[in-house]
Amino acid sequence: MKFIILLLGFVFGISFGIKPGIKKPKPVWWRIVFFLVMSAMIFMALEPPIAGTFADAVIMGRADSASVVPVHIAPNKGGTFEPSAKQWTIHVNDVANVSDPLKTISLECSELLYNEAESFQQDIVVYVQRLQNDISFKVVKIGTKNPMFTLPFVMGLEERMRIMFFHVPAAWVAFLAYFVSMIYGIRYLREGVYTDDTLSSSSAAIGTVFCILATVTGAVWAQFNWGKFWNWDPRQTSIFVLLLVYGAYFALRTSIENPVKRAKLSGVYSIIACIAALFFIYIYPRMYEGLHPGSKDSADAGPVFAKSIDYTKDVILSAAMAVFIILYFWCLSISARTRILFSKMNK
Repeated sequence: MKFIILLLGFVFGISFGIKPGIKKPKPVWWRIVFFLVMSAMIFMALEPPIAGTFADAVIMGRADSASVVPVHIAPNKGGTFEPSAKQWTIHVNDVANVSDPLKTISLECSELLYNEAESFQQDIVVYVQRLQNDISFKVVKIGTKNPMFTLPFVMGLEERMRIMFFHVPAAWVAFLAYFVSMIYGIRYLREGVYTDDTLSSSSAAIGTVFCILATVTGAVWAQFNWGKFWNWDPRQTSIFVLLLVYGAYFALRTSIENPVKRAKLSGVYSIIACIAALFFIYIYPRMYEGLHPGSKDSADAGPVFAKSIDYTKDVILSAAMAVFIILYFWCLSISARTRILFSKMNK
């Protein structure tokens, strides 16, 4: 199901992005739809609170007793509040490693926080800290009340997981752009049409911009999770080499004055570079142990391709994929049409 959700975003992005044609300007209705989808995606990625379960709080609390985990509580779980003990007791069924599927969870809550939570008579996100056992927690802070929806709590990432909705699509679209560059490079080698070379080089340039964006967002992620912006992790090393590969592509184009010879050599190079992109993005990082999810020693493929399904996260990631793909095709259309126009003016 996760694959289907992501595939839908990929297919929608391509089918909508190429309308009404790469060499044609985008109509007004197209731009309006794009900005609406993009605004919705950004809102869904940045605005909703992140909340997990008591199972997450148990696991985090066992590892670090001072850890605080946001948990989404629904009012229909019931319970009572004892004024003398300032303790709220609710019933939940999401505690980790318990044999009884229904377990009573004790939430110790101060009267101030209890009043702030408006007697817990609503959906609410509370920040809890595990106490002596897996069924006792202390309410540290009151979060969002009646959230429209919540993003999943990813251990080790917490709020930083939001960058995934920008980092991952940027990396995928970079490879898509390099693949399109190769396709148009092959078309030029077969048919010798100048506009195919223009589209090939434009796609490579835009793909490199997305590759740099993926590198920058990945470095920010690395700073908060690994302690340094650059750790020479296999994933970081491979994307650095890939940037060098396409840097050489642009150096080749600028060093040849003859347009026909430049287009032919660029077309051949685009094939080699795309194969290198496939290797450095999807194969090489999985051959070695590393810090990045999906490395050889990783338990799973990370929060994107983990077996567990969280529909909210997967839908937002799918929407982000569609937005980045549409943005890529729009940039490709503008770049190609501009270069073709300048070429006609200079003749």
